[in-house]
Amino acid sequence: MIAAVVLAAGTSSRLGRPKQLLELDGKPLLQHVIDLAAASFDEVVVVLGFEADAIEAALALPLNSRVARNPDYRQGMSTSLRVGIGDLGDRIQAAAIFLGDQPRMPAELVSAVLSTWRSAGSRVARPRFGATPGHPVIVHR
Repeated sequence: MIAAVVLAAGTSSRLGRPKQLLELDGKPLLQHVIDLAAASFDEVVVVLGFEADAIEAALALPLNSRVARNPDYRQGMSTSLRVGIGDLGDRIQAAAIFLGDQPRMPAELVSAVLSTWRSAGSRVARPRFGATPGHPVIVHR
């Protein structure tokens, strides 16, 4: 089984309000990422931190999704990654790491990274856009 961990605990300090709640096509920006992850993976853990109550209240979590809270979100993304991975069930053999502010990620990209990870037998798969690494990153547990 493979899970998705959606990192969405940041403070959106440059924007001045929670980026996760910006509306895009009639729903919160973060909802787009969650919906894609839920359609592609067995389990989804959405890691929230800053304004977690307001963000969670605005979401419609699919049945295979849940929220994990990162009390240390101000210490950086690595703390959210630790919370998300730590919240995965024992049956999960790998996790796809998504960023909560990438709502237009194509499902075909997710499928291609997942297919590459499975066929290559590697411990990590990550898309590249030219010389730039991207997401989702799939890591073996």
